[in-house]
Amino acid sequence: MDEKFLSSILPDEWEEYRPREINFDTLTIWLGHKNRYPPLLALTPDDPNFSEDISNPQTAKYDYRADLQITEYPNGQIAKQSLDNYHHTSEQPQQVIAPDTLLSSSLFLTESKKILRNMGCATAKGEFLGENAIFFINQNKEKICLATQINDFVLTGDIFNYSALPAANTPIHSAICEVTRRNHSRIIHYCKCQYCRPHSPCSTIEKEGLIYPEKVHSLLEYIFSEFKKQLPSKNPTQIAEYLVGKPYSKYDCSKTTQTIYPFLPRTAQEQYNYFEKRAAIIPLRYDLKEGDLIFFKDNTDAIKHVGYIVTNKNGNIEFIDSTFKKGVKPAYMNTDGREGSKNMYGEWHFAGGGRP
Repeated sequence: MDEKFLSSILPDEWEEYRPREINFDTLTIWLGHKNRYPPLLALTPDDPNFSEDISNPQTAKYDYRADLQITEYPNGQIAKQSLDNYHHTSEQPQQVIAPDTLLSSSLFLTESKKILRNMGCATAKGEFLGENAIFFINQNKEKICLATQINDFVLTGDIFNYSALPAANTPIHSAICEVTRRNHSRIIHYCKCQYCRPHSPCSTIEKEGLIYPEKVHSLLEYIFSEFKKQLPSKNPTQIAEYLVGKPYSKYDCSKTTQTIYPFLPRTAQEQYNYFEKRAAIIPLRYDLKEGDLIFFKDNTDAIKHVGYIVTNKNGNIEFIDSTFKKGVKPAYMNTDGREGSKNMYGEWHFAGGGRP
């Protein structure tokens, strides 16, 4: 995950209120909306009662805080499968394919799904800002976005819950205003939020300077726009290198190559047949190049193994391999050098290459 996301300046009223964190394939950003009217116990800094910290300095500074989590996947197909995990269409949650770290508290696991059903709640697929999304539907049939997919990324976080805020013509008050209200009799003359003063129904959140749904919606539009501008263009080798270190239980040899090239069928034999039907089999190892697949056969000439070629220098091939003992890893098939004697299997069982 590249931390440069949102490197450009946020809109004036928004800022990051704590350092970003990267956990494996997930980048977490914390955003706060700056309260234009400081919720203070005194009106001016020269007043002896002036304070920016009544109970929580962060709450005092922001009237809306939320996190945004961006999880990167090897390709869009796997990202979509992970997005679908949020849609509880069965008693058992779908298997999360990658990354391994996505099994987090934000997912609807089996017990959570049962509780939701008992409460009359559900989830549904749809679109959010033009992207595939999963929505939570409460008992009042209100829809709240849970997660959305942009290319190889799934975006989640509290920031999507803004639609649960009251409408724009309903006042919302920060936690500091709650303190003011509770201490009504003592500090009513310092209150700036109209909690303690009669106000007409037309008094809006915008007038009071506090957050309302339209502000968060416009921020998400901005984030989506900036994110798309910075989307990395992954080539197959980048995807292959991303998979190095993944377990064989989730990425056997043909699953690895299918993840790199999602249009391929599932097994090594089927993938070989795919290229054979398209006259795209490369018979000589010296003619293979980066991006090609390399196939191996058993003693009956059946295709049993496949890898993704990273480099080929005069027949000395480095490819991404996946084995039961070591998972996804770099492998070599050399004609010279110290590794040459270790590649008898490759020499005897080489079946050709496939060029996408």
